[in-house]
Amino acid sequence: MRRAVQNVGGKYRVVKNTVAGRAGSETPADALLKNLQGPNSIAYTSADAVALAKVLTKVAKDVPAFKFKAGWVEGRVISIQEIQQLAQLPSREELLSKVMFLLQAPAQRVASTLAALPRSIAVVISEAAKQEKFGGAAESQQPIS
Repeated sequence: MRRAVQNVGGKYRVVKNTVAGRAGSETPADALLKNLQGPNSIAYTSADAVALAKVLTKVAKDVPAFKFKAGWVEGRVISIQEIQQLAQLPSREELLSKVMFLLQAPAQRVASTLAALPRSIAVVISEAAKQEKFGGAAESQQPIS
């Protein structure tokens, strides 16, 4: 499990409850760390919280003894259900690629429309010339004096 957490840029530590409680006192995490009981560990990351949640959720499915007690994301305590919802989100790279695609799509449409305009005009002129719609085709073949 430690390697899986490290592979996504996180860290995993087994902690003593009293040390965690003292470390969290007078911080926003005080309510989360104050009343820990039994064996506990902490997984944390400053990188991608979604990737860490995915790894931990997978471990929780594979190892029945591993259970979530609570989570902390962006300065607030989250429930076990919210951790599972976080794990179902697409990764940061997937979200960025989707946003870039959405931003790029209108520009591609404008470019293809602008590129099609001269081609369309050329096709219309070519078809009109074939059907002799310009009316001056017979006159242009006579010599000018």
